Amino acid sequence: MLKNQKKIDLKVKTYWTIQHIDSWEQAKKKSILTGDPAWAAFEEPYKWMIDQMVKRLGCPKCYPIWLWTKRPDLRRRWSSDKGAIYILLKVDISESNVLLSDFNYWHCVLNDFPIELYDGELVDKVESWERIFDLQLMKNSPYLNSDGNDPYLQGVTPSIPTAKIKVVKSFKIRFGNKNYQPSKSNH
Repeated sequence: MLKNQKKIDLKVKTYWTIQHIDSWEQAKKKSILTGDPAWAAFEEPYKWMIDQMVKRLGCPKCYPIWLWTKRPDLRRRWSSDKGAIYILLKVDISESNVLLSDFNYWHCVLNDFPIELYDGELVDKVESWERIFDLQLMKNSPYLNSDGNDPYLQGVTPSIPTAKIKVVKSFKIRFGNKNYQPSKSNH
């Protein structure tokens, strides 16, 4: 929801997030889960998303917590840190505190590519990235959505009070490099 929008949205929705055990331990101590720049794997795209959170949610500048609208498959590779413990959290928060975007086209931001509506479209690259928030465009564009499915949605939020966390499930990374040297910058 845009910060200048007049409608008050009090609708609570369920989201999912995956956090490293260290982030979860900190959240329990502080009674709030917050984003941490040490876990930002892509510095410039994250800064862009932070600016979008400020612009669209009206929140202060802070690192995002990544959310999913559907429960993630824990069998998927979430890290190269084999043996690391992560936590799946089910959270119920107001959708006005969540900035949703198209997960697949977020990769254009990550890879520094424009999002074109048609092949060869002349578009400002950075301005085109804002299209990831136009979920109707993502769904209805034959060029962007050739299979006609709903976009795979991700979200970001500035923080989550631990009282809003409804399910906590730990899991261990089973795939990865046994010689991997874990550090926060790898997540």
